[in-house]
Amino acid sequence: MGRPRHIKTLEQTSIGANGFKLKYLYEKKLFEVYHAHNNGRADVIDRTLFVKENEARRYLETLMEETQERINEFKVNESFPLITKII
Repeated sequence: MGRPRHIKTLEQTSIGANGFKLKYLYEKKLFEVYHAHNNGRADVIDRTLFVKENEARRYLETLMEETQERINEFKVNESFPLITKII
């Protein structure tokens, strides 16, 4: 259990000049993450992110919590939406 696990990047899709979409696989769950280029609040995950299991889970949970708090703000400002979800 002490062996580091990784979040596997499955796919990266550019969304014009606005940003890009990444799909991650972690613990058999697929995470779809949208990142905006012109948005300092969007954390870009390194394509080869190796972390311990609990750190990976904490990172994804934090990212999703922050996203929930900001979705309405992005919609109000008509900015590129940062949406993270488990699919």
